[in-house]
Amino acid sequence: MPNKKHILIVEDSESIMSFLEIILKSEGYSAHKASNATDGLNILQKKKIDLITLDLGLPDMDGTEMLEKIRDISPYKPVIVLSVRNNSITKKIAATLGVKHYITKPFEADEILEAVATELA
Repeated sequence: MPNKKHILIVEDSESIMSFLEIILKSEGYSAHKASNATDGLNILQKKKIDLITLDLGLPDMDGTEMLEKIRDISPYKPVIVLSVRNNSITKKIAATLGVKHYITKPFEADEILEAVATELA
């Protein structure tokens, strides 16, 4: 893949983060990992990131607050939310902040890869 796309995984579950890294790398993407919002925002500001997968239940900041900070740094960066939160209010907040793909946990690898491919097309 000549122009490898860089994906930032922001996820506090080590097992989910590892799963995402494996499936993304298997498709030729480069994965950068952060287990909290602070590290994720630092990576976003220092590296060329094409897309972010974002868990909303982070230890240091609510994911919707992080999403607002992402929009301040990079207003049009594609973000895929991966969350156990399956309520319409949270989904509406995410949509208002430009999230097109809100995937509830547990999820299948195909769901993630399809959303990533769509966002990076």
